[in-house]
Amino acid sequence: MSHFEEFNREVEKDMRKLFSLGMAFLILASLAVACSGPEEKKMKFFNKGKSLYEKGEFVKAGLEFRNAIQIDPKYADAHYMLGMVELRKGNLKNAYGSFSKAVELNPNLTDAHIQLGNLYLAARQPDKALKKAETVLQLSPGNEDALLLKAAALIALKDSADALAILRDMRQRGVKRPELFLLLASSHLQNNSIKEAQDALNTGIADNPKAVILYLTLADLYTRDKKIDEAAATLQKVIALEPKNSRYRLTLAGLYWHVGQNDKAVATLQEVVAAEPANEEGRLQVGGFYIARGRFADAERELKAGIQAIPKSFKLRFALSDLYLNTGMPDRAISLLNECLALEKDAGNPQILQTKNALARIHLARQEVKEASRYVDEVIKENSKDVDAHFTKGNIALLKRDGAGAVAEFRTVTSERPQLIPGHIRLAEAHMLNKEYNLASDTLEKALKANPRSAPLLSAPLVQVYMKQKKYESALALLEERIQQNPGDAFALNLRGQVYNAQGDELKAAESYRQAMAVYEKVLQKQPENWVAANDLAFLLSEYGSKPGDLDRALALARKAYGRNAENPAVLDTLGWIYYKKGDYRQAEALIVKAINKAPESVMLNYHLGMIQLKTGQAEQGKQRLNFAVRSGDGFAGRPDALKALGMQ
Repeated sequence: MSHFEEFNREVEKDMRKLFSLGMAFLILASLAVACSGPEEKKMKFFNKGKSLYEKGEFVKAGLEFRNAIQIDPKYADAHYMLGMVELRKGNLKNAYGSFSKAVELNPNLTDAHIQLGNLYLAARQPDKALKKAETVLQLSPGNEDALLLKAAALIALKDSADALAILRDMRQRGVKRPELFLLLASSHLQNNSIKEAQDALNTGIADNPKAVILYLTLADLYTRDKKIDEAAATLQKVIALEPKNSRYRLTLAGLYWHVGQNDKAVATLQEVVAAEPANEEGRLQVGGFYIARGRFADAERELKAGIQAIPKSFKLRFALSDLYLNTGMPDRAISLLNECLALEKDAGNPQILQTKNALARIHLARQEVKEASRYVDEVIKENSKDVDAHFTKGNIALLKRDGAGAVAEFRTVTSERPQLIPGHIRLAEAHMLNKEYNLASDTLEKALKANPRSAPLLSAPLVQVYMKQKKYESALALLEERIQQNPGDAFALNLRGQVYNAQGDELKAAESYRQAMAVYEKVLQKQPENWVAANDLAFLLSEYGSKPGDLDRALALARKAYGRNAENPAVLDTLGWIYYKKGDYRQAEALIVKAINKAPESVMLNYHLGMIQLKTGQAEQGKQRLNFAVRSGDGFAGRPDALKALGMQ
């Protein structure tokens, strides 16, 4: 555990007097020249920006700092403050750029070096963070921020001994900052010394009785150590410190629920609502608590009570609508959203637009394209740049096999909101539909370069594009990097097996699949209701299982996944294919026909349906399906069987 947090402090520095009082007239003369010049304007923008920053008005502050930089592009302090603005807005890439520019212009700007070090830590580059700490310590020996950064970097590098030496020395010198005790606890935990970690945090709390982060970290450690009463008592102290912050009561309720003290959990949740009955957020949090634990009836009750207490609430209706939608009651979801439309007469009201976007998504999921299009067009009429509406309109185009239309919509999405990763993925899908494979890979590669933290989302579609391009080595390199970062990434192991299959290397494919199966087994031990793991393990068992009874177990797992998500094409395919392997061709065909109606271009689905049709006396249709699969150029498990069935091998 690393609980090092960025405690950024603005330290106002007194300006040094440039000249003695005896030179006052000379100073006044120079000021007279400068007063109406760019220097005064620059400082006016900068000071106004700092004032806005301190008030939390980060967007406006950023504009002022940019104005100062426009006057003086080499103004390092303005670049630094712009970096702080971007940091507060969560734009880490922009923050990094501004801090880097600041230290380029003024290498002695220690605060900027510290922020860069913190960003390196967040990006899991502790070696670079350590270098930044050393740079600051050369400029400012004994700098507390730099010493804390150095200790954090050493902990990340698994060098807890040197980190402890630094932290203990700081402690002896009277440093009492909360970060110091968090890092001490992290160092002790790295040595599996949980008692020492708890002691460090208790000492920190004695020195910083209002530092909530120390209490929360201590409560977490007590929970790990199965000291539930101590954890609960610690959280109660946090609640006493910040009684209006409902998040802490929810944390306490979660602790009680985790240890089976549900009555205490419910009582704690009731305190959240009772404290502020007209608070939407509190009621949403309580509803979300129950949803996260599968208590949908309790969530429905709480959200309905919230709507009664706050009749004009859009947010509560949105939450209840989502609950209905995700539990198979779309008609109730639509009814609630229609209620929202009656709450506000202004067609351009943002919440009305949000309602129509939600209605469009539901109708699209039901393949009611006309209704979905109507709502989307109404939104775009009011706001031509509404990203959600263009995203749904792009999905409608994909459903209609309109590749050009989809490209246009998703280009709008990625232009307006470049950080929305699904927009880049859908744009690549649209290019794939147009057989523009190079554009598809280029789209995803650029998105990955700009958003390296989104690699888990982007790598899978990029691998699929590489496979279409037969760039198998590129696909494998991407997957190996992902597996190296997380050896328990079952999806990546599974996908790697598919790449090996496409290359014709069945031995490596089988080994990768076996590794994936081992991970899925562990996932299901901890999360028995995880339908994705159940479905993927079922398919792999049906293909690569070697034990007696593996096919029967695969069927049981596939049925479980089907019970959780009966409309998913992959789930339908898995269950149908297992029925095929068990000789139940009637059920197999019904399921895979349903799946292929949802994904008609799927090579695997066409292969599976073709094999089934050969068994059910539909030889001509079956051969057409198999020809489609083998002529797609895609490698897939079962390709040799398809070729053999067609007499091509």
